[in-house]
This record gives sequence, structure tokens and C-alpha cells, in this order.
Amino acid sequence: MSPYYPVALNLRDRPCLVVGGGPVAEAKVEGLLDAGARVTVVSPALTERLASWATEGRIAHRRREYIESDCEGQHLAFSATDRARAC
Repeated sequence: MSPYYPVALNLRDRPCLVVGGGPVAEAKVEGLLDAGARVTVVSPALTERLASWATEGRIAHRRREYIESDCEGQHLAFSATDRARAC
């Protein structure tokens, strides 16, 4: 018996949130972009690659700490930070 539950989601044009701006967040964002999601990242700082995607308009970036209302209207949210308060 596997401890994993497989899930397949259609995220094309769906708003998705990633809280965090480090390497783990970058990997999550890359997968979401590959799935066609509309991605918003909330983090005071970003990896170079995430910053590039924000500059190019591939992702939206809120340059600040997470607040609870960030999850409103999101189809899916990931907490990719070491801060306990995120999501």
C-alpha cells in the first residue's frame, strides 16, 4: 500500500498562489506554469529566476509577507516557505 494519493488537476487559466520566493517555491511555480496556471507569488524576496519571470510578466509578484486574504479567489495554494504562518 502506498502512502501517496495521486491527484490530477486541470489548472489551465486557474489562479494559483505560491507563498515563498526560494528554490522550493521556484520549483512549484515552474510546475504551475507548465500546467498553464496564472501564478501569484507572495514573498519579500525572490530567486533570480522567479524575479525574471515576474519582470517578464509570466507571474505576478506581491513583494511582502503573506496575509490571510492572499488565498481568497485562488484555486490552489502552496506554502513553500519556512515560516509557520504561511497558509
